[in-house]
Amino acid sequence: MNGVNHCGAYLEHLQAVHQRLNGKLQEIRHRLAHLVRGQEQAAVVAEIRQWLRDLRTELRSHFAREEGGGCLEEAAARCPSLSTQIKELLEHHPRLTQALEQLIAGTKEGTANRAAWQERFHAFVTQLKAHEAAESRVVQLGLGGDASEYDAEGNE
Repeated sequence: MNGVNHCGAYLEHLQAVHQRLNGKLQEIRHRLAHLVRGQEQAAVVAEIRQWLRDLRTELRSHFAREEGGGCLEEAAARCPSLSTQIKELLEHHPRLTQALEQLIAGTKEGTANRAAWQERFHAFVTQLKAHEAAESRVVQLGLGGDASEYDAEGNE
């Protein structure tokens, strides 16, 4: 009985993290819409930069927990055959972090390359959502729960 509750707690935690990340992505998208309409360019860019920094803080914390144990480690312990998939998930972290750092740096360049920057943002969102989905699948397989009821993938 405790094992089931323990698994549910991991899945609920994963859902909460994904929801926070997705909420930050939604806020950035909302601000991008204002940027496209040309409203207060400098102020909107500053807001986007701050939301990206907040996202970076949340993402770093999430990655650190994953790399230091948590639901992925528990999934690997219960289902060693997932070790390769988990290793691949952990290898995504530096690439996702680097892509986010480039987005933050892009906000300092002004709006001259706005279309290219927005394209990079959308590519980052796609990569992050794919990572979240893979994470949920691995946790579901390893812990035997139903991650689909906890997953925030695709919630926009």
